[in-house]
Order: sequence, then structure tokens, then C-alpha cells
Amino acid sequence: MLAIWRVAALSGAGLTASTRMTFEMSSLASRTCGLGSVSSFTSATAALGRAWALGRGGRTPPAPSAESPRRQLASSPEERSEGTRREYPPVPRVGVGVVVLRRNPDSREVEVIVVRRGKPPAQGMLSFPGGGQEIGETMAECAVREIREECGIELKFDRDGYAQLGSRTALDGPQPLDFPVPFACVDAIFRDDEGRPRFHYTIVEVAGTPMDPRAEPRAADDVDEAFWVPVSRLPELHAQLNPHCSRLGVEAAERFVVP
Repeated sequence: MLAIWRVAALSGAGLTASTRMTFEMSSLASRTCGLGSVSSFTSATAALGRAWALGRGGRTPPAPSAESPRRQLASSPEERSEGTRREYPPVPRVGVGVVVLRRNPDSREVEVIVVRRGKPPAQGMLSFPGGGQEIGETMAECAVREIREECGIELKFDRDGYAQLGSRTALDGPQPLDFPVPFACVDAIFRDDEGRPRFHYTIVEVAGTPMDPRAEPRAADDVDEAFWVPVSRLPELHAQLNPHCSRLGVEAAERFVVP
């Protein structure tokens, strides 16, 4: 059987007849080397390489890249940063909002940490602390890191329990908060004057509790204020809160066991 290899070399404007080359390997050669053998494959590959080089003006083929296909597509620093760009991102980014709950040591009332954002997209507004999830980071790890960075508070995180149970979902009855638990998901899309999405986050809401219930949050990173607020007062702050915060705070207080 006659095996035909066709290699088309590209000119500046694209494919041209003058640079089209055809190579033929007879079945005799295949039988001599053994059909599908390493030597026949190597010979064919070498011929294709020489044809490619001739069609490209004598240049040798590029060496295979050790980078992933996605990194090969995004070769420049600007292109590689596209996926992490906050403003006008090419795809939605994943964010983690953290509903930090405690029972006030004195009043025993359930409270939640609220912060005032210091940077866009919600600059000046009240919201729950949180931020973008990093590569290789679980939602629980992201929650712990963000609360440490923005509020200076350590969340309770039973790593052994988290490793065994993973991300728990809603069950019948209140759940313990031995580690941060995701419980809701909301859209956060901020559009510019022309209607284009300037910021686009898919936010996973995670509930957690501090290791020290008496710890007071200290605003840092990209927040201007951080303080405890009784969950019962969240509806009063609705006008200043980001959308969904009041409802999510009440839901978390009802769903989880707050020590």
C-alpha cells in the first residue's frame, strides 16, 4: 500500500501551491523496515522535518516546548496575566466571601465581621471580608488567608477533618464550624457606563469562626474598616451593604453552630 505524506508550508499570506510538497513512501520500504517500525517512522519524520525547513526558507522546525499548551498560547507577560486581570477580565474570576461568626463573649449575641472596602469595585461600601482564590488553594485555605490578611484574625481550621470530609454542604440541622464551610454562591458583576463588565466575580460564600472569640478585627490590606456587627442588625445596614450580605449573614447564623 502506498503511504502519502503531505506537508504544506506557509508563506506570508498563507498556503501557496509553490510551497506544497508531497512525499511518498512505498509499501516496499514499509515492508523492508517493518510496517510501523521505529526506523520507518524516524525516516518519515526526518523527511517531514526537511520539507518543513525548505518551505520555511531553510529554518529548522521549532523545538517542542516544555510549557503547557495554555502557556504556549499565552507567550507574552501581558497575555499570561490576562486570566488574573481584575478589570475587564477575559473570564469571570472566582472570589471567596467569608462570613465570620462568633457568639459575643459578654452578650452571647451572634455577631459577624463586616468590612468597609478601600478599593474598587465596591470602594466605600460595607461587605464581608474575602478576596480572589489563588491557584492550588482550597476554598477553606483562601478563607483563612483572606481573614488573616484583611482582619488579622485566625479562623478555626481542623485540617484533618477538612481533608477527610472535604467541603461539606447543607445538612439537616445546624452544622459545626470546625473549618470554613462553603454554603452559598452569588454573582458580582459591575458594569461601566457603556454596559461592559468591568469586574466580574463568581463568589463562593464560606462560613467560619475565629479561634479566639474575643479577638477584635484590625483593618489591613484593601479594607479601611473592620468590626463585629450583631447579625440581628444587618437588615438595618442593608443600604450600606453589598447586595445579598444581609440575607447571607442571617442564613449562616441559622445554618451553623456558633460557639
